[in-house]
Amino acid sequence: MTLDQLAEAIDRISPDINGRRVAATLRDWKTDGTDVTELSSRVERNIGHTWFETDAAHHAIYNLWSRFRIEAISPIGGMTMNERLYSFSLLEVFDGSGDSERDVLYRKLLARD
Repeated sequence: MTLDQLAEAIDRISPDINGRRVAATLRDWKTDGTDVTELSSRVERNIGHTWFETDAAHHAIYNLWSRFRIEAISPIGGMTMNERLYSFSLLEVFDGSGDSERDVLYRKLLARD
């Protein structure tokens, strides 16, 4: 599952304001100045401090997030750059960027200090 797929799935599960807020956090991260570690913290806080319309929606969203965290965030240190770009839905951004923008993406995806 990619970051964009995760955001879309959350929108489908909880189309109310709270579900849209979590999905927006995921989408907005792609263009902000923070890295994967900060993304994880933000999403954990959003899900943990949000009342969704049902417990089932909360559990479904948290399960999707947990799966993404296990598949994309936890193993990031062992991923190639292409795997990182794919998992975080940044391939097109990377391909269309110059050297300075790519440096930002490297840091964002924990590929450079």
